[in-house]
Amino acid sequence: MGSQAEDQDLSRSSAAKYSLKYFENKMKVGLGTGSTAEALVQEIAARNLQNELDLTFVSTSTRTTKLADSLGLRISELSEVKHLDLVLDGTDEFDSGLSLIKGGGGALLQEKIVASSADSMKVIASISKKVDVLGKFPLPIEIIRFGWVSTLERLDNLFASSGITFNSKSMRTEDNKFYVTDEGHFIVDYSFEQIHDPYALEQLINQIVGVVECGLFVGLCDQVITGTRDGIIEVFDCDG
Repeated sequence: MGSQAEDQDLSRSSAAKYSLKYFENKMKVGLGTGSTAEALVQEIAARNLQNELDLTFVSTSTRTTKLADSLGLRISELSEVKHLDLVLDGTDEFDSGLSLIKGGGGALLQEKIVASSADSMKVIASISKKVDVLGKFPLPIEIIRFGWVSTLERLDNLFASSGITFNSKSMRTEDNKFYVTDEGHFIVDYSFEQIHDPYALEQLINQIVGVVECGLFVGLCDQVITGTRDGIIEVFDCDG
């Protein structure tokens, strides 16, 4: 029996390997951020798929770009590619309707922009990421640095006036400083425990002045590919 971390590494790896079947010649593909996306990037490089299939890649973060560069993959700018055929990414949680919580890796804004630019978004995950109701994982909200205290007050007031209860909130930190995203913003993580209407909450949060984007991805993902340490694959479609 391996540790939970080892099990997740193996399950991510098996799902990443399976997801390679979706690549087709000359595809334009978005690459996500985080440990799952890194497993995928390593598989792509190991099999030399970019050259074999003439693939164009767009990255969702500096972190992914650095890894891709180190492995010899060429990354293009979304502003040049404009439209993608497919984006492959990980997730912090997903429910039966394939609504997601993302942003644990700190790249939710770029991930959502890339996902919104693709014909198809497929998520690679450990089966442990599946939940009945979103909210076990804290919800990241990316906010402007200027006036961030006021932005938090507006968020708190919004939730109170909407009857939405949260258990806690905390500013994302790194090296004892506020975490700063690739776009120069802060992230605050709200713990809700249960999010019964992800779409409604996403719309509420994104109307607040000072909020850039939140980590709820609703209506973007059409398939989740999960794996186990034994290589067993289960695929969840958006129609359940």
